[in-house]
Amino acid sequence: MLNNLINEKTEYQFNPLNNITKSDIGLIPLLKLYSTQAGWILLIAPDGRPTKEFLTRNSIDVNKVIVFQKKHCQDVFFTASEAIKHHNCSAIIFWEDALSPEQQKSIYLKGADSEVAIHAIKSDNIEGALQAH
Repeated sequence: MLNNLINEKTEYQFNPLNNITKSDIGLIPLLKLYSTQAGWILLIAPDGRPTKEFLTRNSIDVNKVIVFQKKHCQDVFFTASEAIKHHNCSAIIFWEDALSPEQQKSIYLKGADSEVAIHAIKSDNIEGALQAH
């Protein structure tokens, strides 16, 4: 399934209604997938934070993951837009309730134009990966 996601990355990005759900793919498989790609993995305003030990234990390159905590990120849309604009990320992951449907669609389209994978996941799809702030 992960190889198909890599091969169909652009097609996936064009469908802003195709949010990641519990039945599709979780946060840890996404982090594993993109930690092998060139560029940063940006987690924007998660409900918690991944620990270095947890990432290492799950074979995720900790040097590839950047977390913008909620307390330091007042505008998720602006942060995602800026990350896309600078072409330094292989993937941007945010929580779907952080942006309106219109903002999500805009981010997906910007990501597709810049070949950045965009994923909006549900808060209940973090598989114990995040600890409280």
